[in-house]
Order: sequence, then structure tokens, then C-alpha cells
Amino acid sequence: MEKQGIVKAIETSRSRGIFPSQLEPQLNLLAGDGSTRCYWRLSFGSDSVVMCIDESENRQTMVKNMMGVQKAYQQNRVRVPEVYDYDYELGYILQEDLGDRAFAQTLSQVSSVAEEYALYQKILDQLILIHGISSERYEKQAFTQMSFDVEKLMWEVNFTLTHFIKGHLGIELSDKDKALILDSFSGICEKLASAKHVVTHRDFHSRNIMCKEKEFVIIDFQDCRMGIPQYDLVSLLDDCYFKLHPENHARLKRYYWDKFMSQRALQGSWDEFIYLYDMMAIQRIFKALGSFGYISKTKNNPKFIRYIGYSFENLRTILYKHSQLSPLRKTLAGLYYGA
Repeated sequence: MEKQGIVKAIETSRSRGIFPSQLEPQLNLLAGDGSTRCYWRLSFGSDSVVMCIDESENRQTMVKNMMGVQKAYQQNRVRVPEVYDYDYELGYILQEDLGDRAFAQTLSQVSSVAEEYALYQKILDQLILIHGISSERYEKQAFTQMSFDVEKLMWEVNFTLTHFIKGHLGIELSDKDKALILDSFSGICEKLASAKHVVTHRDFHSRNIMCKEKEFVIIDFQDCRMGIPQYDLVSLLDDCYFKLHPENHARLKRYYWDKFMSQRALQGSWDEFIYLYDMMAIQRIFKALGSFGYISKTKNNPKFIRYIGYSFENLRTILYKHSQLSPLRKTLAGLYYGA
């Protein structure tokens, strides 16, 4: 991304009195997330802020969506970064510096299964706040007007066919295999889209939760939209970046059910909740494989290749639980192992 964009953004923010005009910040480009956004740390001696900047054609939409969600989350007690300044035209948001420690790094240092469970409980409490946001209160915001309907969910499926099956594995699907995959996912997506929706984060995993001192701070929420609660729950508990202890995986699903789902008229029973969880996991992990292939091949960034093997094995394990999806499991496994 052109450095002139960040320079102009800094000049604009300085002209508004956001930081001292006599100080010239030290700039450090932070690791990207595979999107069109760049993150810069602006250091002023012992103080620092982070500027998120997008120079794409969609920058105005990005900033408007991000600010709309940020305000809604903050109003509902979700811990998100403080915002000091933003500009639609230049496509930037100046926000609190949260440091460099993501939740995944904190998890890597836990001393016991019990400690891991306690940390995840705190994260689920934040997720419950997000899912409890009233869509009616924010009916004019973009995030309540978009949803994980069949069209969106199937778009994600086709994204993986393009960028993982063809792009990463280098496989041109036969008409038979493509029809089986699309027919199988169409049935899954129809079930997911027909369930009752809540406000979802959309990318709620261990790399999008930062640890600042003793707080957990939620980031990367600009793609928030309506969807079933399991979309975020799968993203967290079946995280493609971190394998949760099996005992905690089961306990945390029950914790979420007892504390949120059982008190809402969203899904009729625990069995229905678990079934939809599995269907969502199948679709969500398949989409993640597409993202890894896209970032690797199209964006020429090999950083996420290391997560593909674990993600595919997790997908295959969940498919094993549902015999009606055996043809899908066998087809995907045949493609993956035969490549």
C-alpha cells in the first residue's frame, strides 16, 4: 500500500488536533490480515496509536461499516478499541493501540485445561453480549440489513471451489463432483439460513481477540452481519488457528447453551443446537480453506498454508458424524489426498 496514503491521513488527523502538531510519529507497518486494509503503529515517544487505512475503492463503505459496528458494540458493553478519529474519504480509522498479543498467544501459555476453560468463558461472555444486541435498535445500520442467507453462504462455498480446490490444489472439478459438492452444501446452507438469526461478529477467532493487560478486546468486526449464533461459536471453538482441548470444547458449548441459547427462543432443543453447530462448522471450515487458498495463491502470501492440514482434518472429522454426508466427505477427501 502506498505510504503517501498514511502520510495524508496523519496530516488530516493532526489538523484536527488529535495529536500534537510538533511531534513527528515513528511509523511501523503491522502484520496484515490478508484484506485491503493496512495497520500502522504511530509512536510518539512512550505513547502510540494505530491507524487502520484502506485505499481501495470501497474504503468509504469499510469505514462507515466499521464505525457503525464499533458504536453498537460499545453501547452494548462489548470491549472494542477506542476510536480517536476517522475519515470516510481517506478511508482511515485512528484507534487505540492494543499491543501485539492476540488471544492465541495467551492460550499457548496456559498451565492447565482448567485455565484454558476459564479464559474461553470470558471470551464467550463477550460473544453473548454481541449476540444479545437488538437488531431492531440498529435497523438502519448496514450490519442488520445483511445476513448469512443461502445466497451468501453458497457464495462462500463457491469461493472455496475457486480458490482452494482449483487455485490451491490445482484441480478442475468434474461435473459429477461439482454437482455433488454444490447439492450437499445447498442442503446444509438452506438449514442454516432458515434458523433464527442474531447479530454476529463474522470472524470471531483467536487472532481477532487481543489481550491488553488483563482485558480481552474484540477487533476486525467490520464485516458483522446477521446469522445464526453458531457461526461465531464455530469460529471460536473450532478455530482453524488453535485446537481447543476436547474436554473444553464440549463444556464450552454447554456453557454457551445454558447462559444464552436456553434463555432465548432461537432454537428448540440442545439436539437441534448441536446439529446446527455441526452443519455450521462444515460450511465455516470449508470457507476458511477457501480463504487460505486465496491468500496464498492470489495474494501471494504463504502465511496461512500451515493451517490447511489441521482445518481439513477437522472438517473430515465433523463430516464423519453425519452419515448422510458420507458422499461429500469421500468426495472432498478424494480430491484433497489425491492432489
